[in-house]
Amino acid sequence: MGPTMTTTRPSVINLLLGAPGGGKSYEAVAYHILPALSAGRKVITNLPLVLDAFPPEQRLLLEIVTTSKGRPAPVRASAAGFLASLRGIEEEGDAPAVVRPFAAVEDYGDPWRHPETGSGPLYVIDECHFALPRTGTRREVAEWFSMHRHEHADVLLITQSYGKVCKDIIDLVQVCYRVRKAVAFGTNNAYIRKVQDGVRGDVVNTSIRKYDKKFYKFYRSHTKSSQAGQELAATDIVPFWRRWPVIGFGVCMVVLAILLTQVKGNPMDGNANAARIREKMAKGEPYTVTKTTTSPVVASAPAAVPASAVATGARKDEHAEGATADAGAQSQAQHPFAGMGIHVAGWASNGTKGERYVFQLSQNGVPVSTIYGDEFERAGYKVTAIAPCAAKIDYGDDVHFFARCDLPRQTMNPGGAVDGKPVTDGAGPSSSV
Repeated sequence: MGPTMTTTRPSVINLLLGAPGGGKSYEAVAYHILPALSAGRKVITNLPLVLDAFPPEQRLLLEIVTTSKGRPAPVRASAAGFLASLRGIEEEGDAPAVVRPFAAVEDYGDPWRHPETGSGPLYVIDECHFALPRTGTRREVAEWFSMHRHEHADVLLITQSYGKVCKDIIDLVQVCYRVRKAVAFGTNNAYIRKVQDGVRGDVVNTSIRKYDKKFYKFYRSHTKSSQAGQELAATDIVPFWRRWPVIGFGVCMVVLAILLTQVKGNPMDGNANAARIREKMAKGEPYTVTKTTTSPVVASAPAAVPASAVATGARKDEHAEGATADAGAQSQAQHPFAGMGIHVAGWASNGTKGERYVFQLSQNGVPVSTIYGDEFERAGYKVTAIAPCAAKIDYGDDVHFFARCDLPRQTMNPGGAVDGKPVTDGAGPSSSV
């Protein structure tokens, strides 16, 4: 049998940032250590894990570091000795100092490899700013981090602030996880996690994660608080969705939605209102038109002519708006558009289909609506073509009048007019609107 080919993924250095009690230990255990152990990978860490909570097969892959394997660095009292220690130079006879876990290069370089993928172990270094301080990190340790890819090892650094960690190591960070407890949202049962491209890159993902109690048994938190303190933190801050501005906005949106569903159409649309009026008229529903007519001053007449004198000889076959007050009252009870002026606005001939008219309705000398001949006929009228500018309109057996191309104008000639009929002084006709 030939040799077995194994493939390894690129090794990375990740950083987990968060304030004390912000969820760093929970995030590291639930989403980094346990997935690595489930994949059969060795984990080397200084986190206070509870070994008895892990299955037996995962305990064999766990190594909890409490002391460093390296030789303590000497402590120098002089300034020259301090500068020499920063350069990594040691002299015999100096007093030894305590070495924190992962502060020496001997704490790295574990020979374990995954039997299938060839991956090295996962190093999880809690409070890494103590072992890898910004000033004083051993030179050989920084060099190991720069060459860690040769061992196919991954590193997860956990700290409160990356400004306290060795800059040469921080520059190698691939992904930065920022966690913060969601106390500002009024809850202690969740934390906010942001995924950042490096420590200075853009935030590529933000999520709110709830604490799952099943993971609490695997570790001991460094920041243990009393139940009373947790209750105070949860009730001291009101969640934003419980604030009065948010509640008021939601109530207003609900009321607005109800109002919009109750109103049909646009109440400010004049054409829609006219269409609704025509529909009521066609159905024979009661409809009242209030009309105010003013008689213009007649320049050529020696005296004003009363409207009753003009209406003396009015007949039922006169123009709809030119009828007298008595005839108008009688017509209003007999046909739908009584009391409104009806004028020819357009005409078309369509061969075998005959002529088709377009009528204009007016009120107080102002056009208010346009209606077609077929709509007129559906309302009960009979339209008889006479000429392109004249049509005979009948409604039942009693109402007969003519519509002409006499659309009203908004200016008034000196001759004046009363109800659409010219007023004369006996000598001859005067001009009309």
